Amino acid sequence: MALPLLNQILVFLITVGGILLGAVVLLHNRKERTNQLFAIAVLFMLFWVNFAYFARVIGRADPELALSFLHVAWFVTPAFFVFLYFLVIHLVKLSQTYPLLNTAVGVLGMGTAYTTGFTDLVIKDIGFIGEAVRIVYGQGMFGFLAVITVFVGVTLFLVYHGYHHLESTEKRRIQYVLVGLTIFYTANLIFNIILPVFLGIVRWYWLGDYSTIAVLGFTGLAIVKKNLFGIRVVLTALLVILIALLFIIDILAFTETSLLKFAKAFVLMIFLYLGTFLVKSVYREIMYRE
Repeated sequence: MALPLLNQILVFLITVGGILLGAVVLLHNRKERTNQLFAIAVLFMLFWVNFAYFARVIGRADPELALSFLHVAWFVTPAFFVFLYFLVIHLVKLSQTYPLLNTAVGVLGMGTAYTTGFTDLVIKDIGFIGEAVRIVYGQGMFGFLAVITVFVGVTLFLVYHGYHHLESTEKRRIQYVLVGLTIFYTANLIFNIILPVFLGIVRWYWLGDYSTIAVLGFTGLAIVKKNLFGIRVVLTALLVILIALLFIIDILAFTETSLLKFAKAFVLMIFLYLGTFLVKSVYREIMYRE
């Protein structure tokens, strides 16, 4: 089927990209706490994405093992949100400002991770809608969602609070982090909460899971780059890259004849040339205005 092949490609790209991203940031400055937190967040992201994917691959063949894989994926999910919180407050220089809040987030995160991974309060069982795995949620599911909402809320609040006390260069870095957080939180709200929990639509879960690479990608860029381009340039480049990736996925996964593959590859080359020209034009315009 086309969708499993598409998932294989995306999981492979995210795994390789995540490992490289974590290595680059960590090697950039191994002693810096921000870089260490980033590497740990990448590790949790890889567990989340891969175990959620494996659970759905083997769902019908071995439902018991698939359920165990989902428990692992959901165990690291609150841990990922916690480390994302600590990573962000380090970036906005508020890591020492609210010690009680930091302790509360850490304790609540560990408790939620344990409850999710080692009990059936959040994930009770699995079922199937066609070939897609459907999670049977336990009585603690809404409590889990409440905790995640708290993590999201306090993270965004502290970003907003810390942003106004930063210098202009640091503010530009946080703008990158905010773009990544917006993509990640929005994708999870839609594809991991609203659709599967409230509407029973499970086939788009991967869009929420895979959005983790967006927040880590933008945050990693903000950490290692000393001179960052304007956010408009980055968003334009991101759009070009996204469309190019869709072209590549279409060629590899959905195009059968060699002639049609060649034609689409030719269109892709033209698009990349025009996309590069577009990014350069946006950059020149920003430089001209400055």
